Amino acid sequence: MWTRLPGIVLCMLLLLGGGRRVHADDGPAGGEEFFENRIRPLLAEHCQACHGTDKAEGGLRLTSREEVLRGGDSGPAVVPGAADDSLLVQAVGYLDEPKMPPQGKLSAAEIGDLTRWVAMGAPWAASDVPPDAGRAAAKGAFAITPRQRSWWAFQPIDDPPVPAVADARWPRDDIDRFVLAELESR
Repeated sequence: MWTRLPGIVLCMLLLLGGGRRVHADDGPAGGEEFFENRIRPLLAEHCQACHGTDKAEGGLRLTSREEVLRGGDSGPAVVPGAADDSLLVQAVGYLDEPKMPPQGKLSAAEIGDLTRWVAMGAPWAASDVPPDAGRAAAKGAFAITPRQRSWWAFQPIDDPPVPAVADARWPRDDIDRFVLAELESR
């Protein structure tokens, strides 16, 4: 049993430390995750029918970061890092005219997410996901971004060459050789 301990330890290290939890305030990657999970679906569900690829009421499209920063007839929709100065935050908070969306105020959590997103600098995920893909996500479907697709668990199974090890007597099988090679490298 004790000869298998390094293999068990390696498995535990891979399971516990192989991935990294991303938080919205971890920088660009975390901000992009926050955008993909919270903001893109919100924009798709509540905003893009009037401010999407097919329609731009008030000259405003909410389909890319550039479009949001350019804004519409009233000026830039978002001032990155300054939620209080952003017309989008004012509109969804029903603080001034126009009040958006016109069919009813967003929930406090949704307004909080938009405010937080603007305060984070309005990060926008660089992906090949079409601008209105969030609408599908809001309806229960989902879109996988290239960054998500590159995650190690979604890579095809590979048959790597078995590494050479200094202590060839210790390993019993090829898995042990991988474990020992990693241990020897450290």
